[in-house]
Amino acid sequence: MIVAGVMSGTSADGINVALLRVSDRAGGGARPRGIHQSISFQLIGHAQYLYPKRVRSAVLASMNAARASDADLARLNFLLGE
Repeated sequence: MIVAGVMSGTSADGINVALLRVSDRAGGGARPRGIHQSISFQLIGHAQYLYPKRVRSAVLASMNAARASDADLARLNFLLGE
């Protein structure tokens, strides 16, 4: 299976993405919970996408709970989804 990890850190400078191939070296089948020796991870690729200045400013402003309104957060949600 291929998994994408997506993260934006507290610096709010952008988004980091990593693609991993996760496979079972044992060839499938159920394993008891907590046993991970037969799982392998292969990094396929990674990239960083910097926010434009206006987006970063909006993200940082939204971190101030006393000043961020519901409307501001809704606009930011739309902006980040573009």
